[in-house]
Amino acid sequence: MSAGSSAHRMPGRPLGVGLIGAGPVTQAIRLPTLATLGDRLRVTHVMDVDPDVAASVAARAATETGAGSGPRRGVRHSTTAAELLADDVVDVVAICSPMPSTPSR
Repeated sequence: MSAGSSAHRMPGRPLGVGLIGAGPVTQAIRLPTLATLGDRLRVTHVMDVDPDVAASVAARAATETGAGSGPRRGVRHSTTAAELLADDVVDVVAICSPMPSTPSR
């Protein structure tokens, strides 16, 4: 994500959300919740270590959250956090990976 990416966001447009981790909790809770916030937040990128899961959840997010239309068409997907962070349509990142997957402090 570029340092000024949110500065390029047009006023009134939802913030682009990048999801790191697309497992069962993301699919059952986070996507439906984000779908209710479409006027403020829109899933724009899904990252998961399993490429099939990332692609499947991205396709579902495009349908459920309305990201398949408008100037930010579609939902991108990847298998690395670096790719998600480099995506200029991602304004906010939600880390949705299970506790054992997250680095210790």
